Parts: sequence; structure tokens; C-alpha cells
Amino acid sequence: MSETLVNIILWLFVINLGIAFGAGLYESRIVVPQWLSYSPESGYRWNSDAARRANVGLRFWVYVTTVPLTLLTLASLVVAWWTSEIIRVWWLSTLVHKYGNQNLSRLPIHAASGIFSRSLVRSSRVNFH
Repeated sequence: MSETLVNIILWLFVINLGIAFGAGLYESRIVVPQWLSYSPESGYRWNSDAARRANVGLRFWVYVTTVPLTLLTLASLVVAWWTSEIIRVWWLSTLVHKYGNQNLSRLPIHAASGIFSRSLVRSSRVNFH
């Protein structure tokens, strides 16, 4: 496999992750605050109807992260298979580690987010209705 194709696949991964990072920043700073309203007596309130209408998961994120990342992963498997043996072993083991242990690596993040969201609900500063 040509070195150019390997570089293209790796650069596409970098570009895709950069776009996803920038889009996440934009969403957290611009879009999510539109789904919150504040009143002094009840604190922040989550407007779930506005969030559902925006439907950013299906309108945006699936096209920015899910589809491109899946296609790049499949292309990466094909390219890795045709590289030299020493590169192939590292490349494929990285893919297996990244995608094979994905649920285990996300466990602490999910646990922390669950604890944080419960503490927000209990503090009654944020009303999820």
C-alpha cells in the first residue's frame, strides 16, 4: 500500500476529530444555552422540547462523527492490512484496543456524568421538565 494513501487516511482522521471537537465546543457554548432558561426563584430549567426539536444527534452529529468515523475505521482496516508487518501489527492492535475496549474506557466518564447529573437534580438549581 502506498505511503500516500496511509497519510491520507491518517490526516482524514485528524481532520474529522478536529471538526468534531470544534462542533462540540460550538454546541456547548452556543446551542445548549438556548435550551436553558433561568429564573431567580427556580434556577436553571432545561427546555426539553427545544432540545428535541433541534435534534442535533440526527441532524448533525451522525454526519460529522458516526458515518465518517465508521468509514475511516473501515478504510483504516483495509490500509493497515496491506502495510508492512511491523506497521500492521501496531495499527490493528491500536484499532482493536480503541474499539474493542470502548465500553470499558467510557465507564468512568459515564459514572462521573451520572453522579454530576444526580447532584444537579438534587440541588434543585436545575429543573429537568
